[in-house]
Amino acid sequence: MMINSDLYRTYVPLSGLYFSTLLQKHTSKTSPFLLFTITFIHLNICVMRDKKSTLLYRWFEKVWNESNEDAIEQMMTSDAHFQGINDSLPQGAAGFREFFKLFNTQFHDIRIDVEDVVSQDDMETARTVIYATHAGTGKPIVVPGLCMIKVDSGKIAQAWNSYDFASVDAQIL
Repeated sequence: MMINSDLYRTYVPLSGLYFSTLLQKHTSKTSPFLLFTITFIHLNICVMRDKKSTLLYRWFEKVWNESNEDAIEQMMTSDAHFQGINDSLPQGAAGFREFFKLFNTQFHDIRIDVEDVVSQDDMETARTVIYATHAGTGKPIVVPGLCMIKVDSGKIAQAWNSYDFASVDAQIL
């Protein structure tokens, strides 16, 4: 009896998890039936990132996109430490409120798009893009960047910001 064997790799969904499988197809000249041997090789857990469920997404939506200044105290601790924005301002929610007001005097029509978020335990990181209009020139700006936070009791306790604000000068000239 002559058997022809071909290997196929497929991913089989099973309750939200994906099992990587090898299907081996056996055919024979004497049998009209196809026999499949299924071998489970390993488990691939595919976790979709739900950026809308993260504190960072809600922060950018409420504080920046909805221009809700009161959300700062609701989402940031009173003693929060943040880096990468304006080091001369006091720390905590009150200091960030000052930064928020200052930024809003320099830029209008502020929108921050959260393009991706990675979250694990008490840390979150968001890749974002700031879109705004410069108040002095009326020219639009686009500033990509990253924000990483440490969460404590559901609020931002620490934040590290890395935005390409150096490019703003070139955009408004």
